[in-house]
Amino acid sequence: AVTRTIDMTLTDKRGRVRERQALVFRHNQADLKHTRITYMAPKAVRELTFLSRDFNDNAKGDERWLYIPAARKVRRIPASDRGDYFLGTDFTYENIKNETKVTTEDYDWTTLGWQKLKDCECILIEGRTRTPKIAKELGHSRTTRWIDTSTWLTRKIEYYDDAGEKLKTITASDITEIDGIWTARRLTCENHISGGSSVFRFTDHDYGTELGGDLFT
Repeated sequence: AVTRTIDMTLTDKRGRVRERQALVFRHNQADLKHTRITYMAPKAVRELTFLSRDFNDNAKGDERWLYIPAARKVRRIPASDRGDYFLGTDFTYENIKNETKVTTEDYDWTTLGWQKLKDCECILIEGRTRTPKIAKELGHSRTTRWIDTSTWLTRKIEYYDDAGEKLKTITASDITEIDGIWTARRLTCENHISGGSSVFRFTDHDYGTELGGDLFT
């Protein structure tokens, strides 16, 4: 389990900046992973909450909901919308689910070789979506990743469409070891189509607290 705070900085192509802050709770069980993100600030989005249940069994569809406090309503997010942008950021729902972890169910992966990225040696891999349906859901058909061999964290991800046009780039930085776990404390997403960007800064990591009760209901 992990609890942490996200400070978000969202910048559009004109340079206008919006700030957000949220609490994140994650809890892994044998067969599924729970994620809850509850906004704390600003006041206009306070208590807005995203909840997901992600099953290890690919035959089971992942479940996602959004609680909208102004309307006091819960909205189910269809699995087909996982490539949509998450609450005005440049990260998608799928990015939020996986952060920078490599997944195998949607891609066929190929190792392209070794490449130095700033101060670290990385394995460069390429993933191609397995079906046109998956590509449509995710919003891209190909991705390349730089995997840091010293921590096995993804340091950089690029996404492309069918024509080979670069859609966006996610980079992980400010990497440190917290309670024996290598942790990226900053994620930056550059949207090459809109010209905007989103920066997530993670603080107050707690890997030791037990989470449960009605937190994920």
